[in-house]
Amino acid sequence: MGIFGNKEQINLSDPGEVAIAEHVASVIPDAGEYLLNLLGDFCNEQMYARLKVDVDSRRAPNGWVVPAKLTDVPPIGRKQTPMTFLNFFMGMRGTIALTVWGTSANRGKDYRALADVLSSILHDQGHAAAATWAIVARPEARPSLSPSHLAGALLDGWREDHQHLRNKDVIRAFRNWNK
Repeated sequence: MGIFGNKEQINLSDPGEVAIAEHVASVIPDAGEYLLNLLGDFCNEQMYARLKVDVDSRRAPNGWVVPAKLTDVPPIGRKQTPMTFLNFFMGMRGTIALTVWGTSANRGKDYRALADVLSSILHDQGHAAAATWAIVARPEARPSLSPSHLAGALLDGWREDHQHLRNKDVIRAFRNWNK
């Protein structure tokens, strides 16, 4: 349902492999690059190269880090590794930001269907693919679906999440990773 009661036309067909729009890819941040920038100060060149390889192994064919490739990552705790932080950044806060952004002004059945498709695309293809699909699937909502708003929400969430990390968390993660 639209804001003023008009039924919005939404294309909920199976998106398959989403081709990421250039204007979306240039704005939406990549969680893998965010992690590399964050942890780069803690690494020498050899460790950074190893970390980059590990992050790159978590990418979908479209080049974006996806939650589907983080299923083997241990949670925060005694067995955490640097990939635990990537999993932490890709967690619920990013999913919620994407869902709120992509389903704005929708409720009921449309909301649930949009949220399910967005979550599925995010899980398998990443933030940029889900954002591209939302813009294409909701042509009437394009003016309100600004990729820069989603980018800001994602970055703000990641910044807030990494403020909860303590030095000992990072040290423990690298120590476990080097075992």
